[in-house]
Amino acid sequence: MEYSNFKQSVYDGVLDNRGTLNRIIKYVDELLKEDIIAFYAKNLLNQNQTELFYFSSKGIYRVLVNGDSFICHFNNSEIVTKQIQIPQYSNEEHYLKVTFANGESIELNNVEDSNEDWQNEYSRFLKELYLVI
Repeated sequence: MEYSNFKQSVYDGVLDNRGTLNRIIKYVDELLKEDIIAFYAKNLLNQNQTELFYFSSKGIYRVLVNGDSFICHFNNSEIVTKQIQIPQYSNEEHYLKVTFANGESIELNNVEDSNEDWQNEYSRFLKELYLVI
C-alpha cells in the first residue's frame, strides 16, 4: 500500500483503529516531513499486530501499533545485506529480508503480512522496496 493510499484509507475510515492510525500519521508527517522514500504496512489487513515501516534518507522508522498507543523504533544502521525471494507467480510467497550492521533485521512477506485480496499488491511492494532501499 502506497503511503498516500494508506493515509486516504485512514481518513476515509476504511481501516480499523482509525484514531491511533491518525495519530501515527500526524506524528510521522511532522517527524519526516517529505522524507519518506518508501512505506510498508505489515499486518494492516489481517489480525496480527500492525507494524508500519517508513524508509527515509535518515534511516528506517518502525512503528508498532499497540491498541490505542504506538511505539516508534528508529534504525539508522547501514544495510549490510538485502535478500529477496521472487517465485514464479505473484500470488505465491515473496520474501524480503534486510539485515543491518548492528545485527537487527527486518523480514517482510506478502502472504503473511497482508490478506488474500492484497497478496499480489504486496508482492509488487516488496519488489519495489528491494530496489529503493
